[in-house]
Amino acid sequence: QDALAALQAAVPGDDVRVFEALHCRAWALVRAQRFAEAGQYYEQVLAMHRRLGLPQDTLAAKCLEGLATTLARTGQPAKALELLAEARPLRERADDPLRLAVHWQNVATAQQLANDLAAADAAYAQALAILPIEGNEAFAAVLAGNLGNLRLRQGRETEAEAEFRRALGWCETVFGKDSPRLCTA
Repeated sequence: QDALAALQAAVPGDDVRVFEALHCRAWALVRAQRFAEAGQYYEQVLAMHRRLGLPQDTLAAKCLEGLATTLARTGQPAKALELLAEARPLRERADDPLRLAVHWQNVATAQQLANDLAAADAAYAQALAILPIEGNEAFAAVLAGNLGNLRLRQGRETEAEAEFRRALGWCETVFGKDSPRLCTA
């Protein structure tokens, strides 16, 4: 935070370097689960992105998704879903299936927090459908595990078990069949 303050003092106003520093600070706060603070930074970043007229859709999508995460985690999933809907075409234009799968995972999380379990189920399924599995087995295992937990919550035990078995298979691919890490899978 001291480095961010020093940068803002040295570079007053809107600047791409300040934009990136604010985004990094917001992301760090999300990782620390300090969502309300992170939301303030994401709002600044998104406003600066718009003022600067930056052409990169990826940057705008990152800002929208980050702010959506903070809103969903602070009890505002409906607003989060609006921002995610705004970010989706940006992710689709980027033609990056991994980032689009992460986007759908964010949608699923927001839907769960909104207690719309059917929509969350569809979003997790969409993320898995988009994700190229080869080379992304660890992320696929996370998605399948999340979908399995969601289906358990819905009382769909047989389907949950199938997802857990898929997750376990991908974990075996990543870590090996004898890995102690499979205990958590």
